[in-house]
Amino acid sequence: MGNIVTCGPNTALVVSGGRESSIRIGGRAIVIPCLQRVDQLSLELRTLSVKSVNATTLQGVQISVEGIAQVKVSGFHENDNQVLSTDMNAIRLAAQHFLGSTDKEIEHSICCSLEGHQRAILGTLTVESLIGDRRTFATRVRDIASDDMRLMGLEVVSYTISTITDEREYVKSLGVRQTEIIKREAAEGMAHHINQAKIRESEEEMSAHLRVNENRNKMDESDCSTRLLSADFQAKVNSAAATTALAQSIQDARERAKLYVESAKADADRTQAEQEVERRKIVKERLVLEKTIEARADAELYARRKEADGIIQIANARAKERELMGKAEADAMRYRAAAFREFGEAALLSAALDKLPEVAAAVTAPLAKTEKIVFVGGGEGGGGGSGPSRLSRDVEKMIAEVPEVVKALTGINVTEALARYTASMGGPGEASVAAATSRGGGVRKLGPITGSTSGSSKPGQPPVGPTVRAA
Repeated sequence: MGNIVTCGPNTALVVSGGRESSIRIGGRAIVIPCLQRVDQLSLELRTLSVKSVNATTLQGVQISVEGIAQVKVSGFHENDNQVLSTDMNAIRLAAQHFLGSTDKEIEHSICCSLEGHQRAILGTLTVESLIGDRRTFATRVRDIASDDMRLMGLEVVSYTISTITDEREYVKSLGVRQTEIIKREAAEGMAHHINQAKIRESEEEMSAHLRVNENRNKMDESDCSTRLLSADFQAKVNSAAATTALAQSIQDARERAKLYVESAKADADRTQAEQEVERRKIVKERLVLEKTIEARADAELYARRKEADGIIQIANARAKERELMGKAEADAMRYRAAAFREFGEAALLSAALDKLPEVAAAVTAPLAKTEKIVFVGGGEGGGGGSGPSRLSRDVEKMIAEVPEVVKALTGINVTEALARYTASMGGPGEASVAAATSRGGGVRKLGPITGSTSGSSKPGQPPVGPTVRAA
């Protein structure tokens, strides 16, 4: 088995030991130990500084020139169709010259070759031409060195001059001379131009002054003509303005008249419309009022009808009640009349006796409502007895007079009738009357009665008699 060796696109593998050597760029190769050998050749770009110290020019001036060259192994080249192809011949030449050498040795060989060509070309040029046209010098160095580089399998990618110096300051003197010449020419040119500028300035001032005066005269003439034309135009304008104002006033008057007529018509139409609106509003309100009144009248009529129906029903009920009460009273009267016809004086006497308790109660009713009675004065004046005894006698007297009242009203002598009936029954008459009058409770109980014999009177007035005061 062999060893596999790989490399990148910036390296070329040179395999030797067989019938012929083989080259691989950016690939791999199988190397058989003890029979084959593999070496690597860098295809990278190398930047070199090529210095020519104290090189003699065509004029014999010694100068130092430093150039920057970029050199590489020509692994590929581009044809007219811009297609890259592998340059195996260049790689084989580079491998023949530099294989096994270090980078410093390779760069030293390249720098020596380029420095020799650079020094040779400097001997054919002057310092002025070198400084004035560095591009031409770099192109000549590159063109002359390309043949030698091709023989070593190399190519010069670019070459430029970075610095040009000398020990005797020749280059600096060239700059000083040129600078002084430029300064002198600048001073001469400045003086000349200053003089020309002053002359030109005075000429321009005179020309400007003449032109200003001329322009002023033209301006005055123009102003005069302008004023005359302006006055003429202003007169025409005033006339036209007066005519226009008069026509405008007439037109305004006509327009105002039309506007007044149209406004009057509009006011009349608006008034008519407002009247129509008010009329319709009144009609609407009248209809609403009529509907409201009709609704209220219907409601009141319905209420009155209900009320009348209720009154009629109440009246019918009361009439029915009165009718029934009348019938009952009539029946009672008929029964009473039949009783009176049957019993005669006894029935009347019974009726009178039934009313006697009511009469007695009516007589004593005011006394029952009295809580306290105070008697003022004595009872010696006329009737005898003290106040309470007199009151009792008055009450008894009023009750005793009841039969007389009944006789006056009905013509029946209650005492005689009772006497006759009691005589027939075997009892006294007066006791029967007292029993009859006391039926139903007799005299009601009076409140507390107090008597006093002392009286009070003002000086100069007669003493007041017995007075009854309710407390």
